[in-house]
Amino acid sequence: MRTVKISAKGYILRRENMTEDDVRTEKINFTCETETKQYLRLWAAKEGRTLSNLVERIILDAIERDKQSGGDK
Repeated sequence: MRTVKISAKGYILRRENMTEDDVRTEKINFTCETETKQYLRLWAAKEGRTLSNLVERIILDAIERDKQSGGDK
């Protein structure tokens, strides 16, 4: 039995008895300049996205362009 406590804003607060298969996404961290993060936050807000979602979208677009240019060889 899985127990997940969710906050009012939808954040997972506690996971019990969850397996690796229950996690649908991976986390990645990167370091950037303060100005870059501020710009990304504004961009995300303008598009009604979370910062995380915007960064994922940018990366997926870049991966697609790379694949189209033959970068996956």
